[in-house]
Amino acid sequence: MLDDADSVAPPAIIFSGGSETVTSALVDEFAHYSIPFRIVHQGAKGLFKGLVPDDCYREMRWPPTRFDESVAELRGILGEFRAEAGDLGPIFPTEDGGLRFLLQACPQLPHYVSMSRANALSWGGLDKAELFEYLSMSPAASLCAETMTIVRIDQIEQAVSELGGDCIAKPSLKPCSMDLGGMRGKTVGLRQVGGAVEGRDDLAASWSVAERWVVQQRLRAVDGHGEVVWYGCHSRTRGIVASCTAIEKWKQPRSGGTACWVTLDGHWKSELDRMAASILGVLEFDGLVEMAYLQDRRGELRLLELNPRPWLQVGLPGRCGLPLAVASYRCLSGRGEELAQTVSMGSWVSPERLLLSALSGEHGYRLPALFRAMTLIVRADVRAVWDSPLPGLRSRWLRRHARKLKPRFLSV
Repeated sequence: MLDDADSVAPPAIIFSGGSETVTSALVDEFAHYSIPFRIVHQGAKGLFKGLVPDDCYREMRWPPTRFDESVAELRGILGEFRAEAGDLGPIFPTEDGGLRFLLQACPQLPHYVSMSRANALSWGGLDKAELFEYLSMSPAASLCAETMTIVRIDQIEQAVSELGGDCIAKPSLKPCSMDLGGMRGKTVGLRQVGGAVEGRDDLAASWSVAERWVVQQRLRAVDGHGEVVWYGCHSRTRGIVASCTAIEKWKQPRSGGTACWVTLDGHWKSELDRMAASILGVLEFDGLVEMAYLQDRRGELRLLELNPRPWLQVGLPGRCGLPLAVASYRCLSGRGEELAQTVSMGSWVSPERLLLSALSGEHGYRLPALFRAMTLIVRADVRAVWDSPLPGLRSRWLRRHARKLKPRFLSV
């Protein structure tokens, strides 16, 4: 529990969207540490409506159709919260669309609104092109994956050729709506075969998703285990406040998808702490951050992506003894208490995604993969949403997924 001074702490603002998996993790962690919170949900019929007190919950129209009107609506909601609670704590967007809106709206938001961001960048680290272009001119350039920015579809061939012929492409800045134009994952694979580039048509079909795309040399899993990630809280004045490392074991879909099985692993912590400190110092970063790494052809770890907001597995470190969302809250609200750095090993699963991944056939024969997935779910330290102590949340979550599945069964 926090000390007495924190019992009157300003509430954290959760800017909730997407599946609300991240919202669930933040609600659990803040409640466990007696940190007050408020939820602003993007759209109607949010999962937490009625499950938290009415004065802690608001909904706003989403996605924004008229930007200025949406900003004014959010300002009004924050004003209501402030009138009720006094000062407000930092705001935590739970997905990239919400983070993009907040970063764009920053000049029009009240001065007391703070959030995790790279202060050296206009988009706070969200815009991948801006991020890697900035890092390429810094002392941290050698720590990053080789990356090129393209603004026209006819630049694909040259970029893939210069980066070695085997690459991935990502939208530099996702839209607020998070509509990725039918992309099967978060990335598009590109491979040079003769004079042509396989995957070019897939990228062309999704080209309107972003004004700029980043193309990166394809890296490989670390020692065959998966993608290594660094979770941490960083302060411009204090450096790394708290951190741990993990491995993304399974993704759904397997290539360019979202992690569905993650384990904490301290093997790479000292090396990634050093790399993270260099990169985040250059970026003048404050707050919560996730950094993903893979190995290049020489076996060296290289930064693949930086996520300047709470991520799906944000609840895992907290369950294992290192509440990073709490650390970020303290850092961004000027409360400098240190957190214990003792963290036990543990695992996190997204049960629905893990089962889909097993049934996809991407992890071997379906029946053994399904048995393994079910075993992982039973043994996991954190089952996203399902482990929440909030009464009524699991039944709502189940009904939501049942509604999604119903059209599929009816179409069979």
